Amino acid sequence: MENPPDIIAFLITLCMMTLFFFGVKKSVLFNHVLNVFNLISLCVTVGFGLFFVQKENWEDFMPFGLSGVLKGAATCFYAFIGFDIIATTGEEAKNPKRDIPRLGKKLDFNPIKNIII
Repeated sequence: MENPPDIIAFLITLCMMTLFFFGVKKSVLFNHVLNVFNLISLCVTVGFGLFFVQKENWEDFMPFGLSGVLKGAATCFYAFIGFDIIATTGEEAKNPKRDIPRLGKKLDFNPIKNIII
């Protein structure tokens, strides 16, 4: 056999299928746990990468400096996370028009719309 089957992918698929049998609330909780894990791994990667930064390489690369990069990254990150939370809540809500505030949807979707357009 030239390419053996991917056993790890198969096991992850079985675990996710089992989790979905328990319902949406458990899978949303698992999704939040994975999001926290992703955020921690990102912070660790960036933290270790900071030891290799050479400041002279970044002077012309970032016209608004580090604060501009962090503001842009925070805007994109929180817009995406807010969109994800509203989308997940909309799936769980019995009456989404009543349960999800309109102001929250507008405050979340407008930055995404402005970033994309």
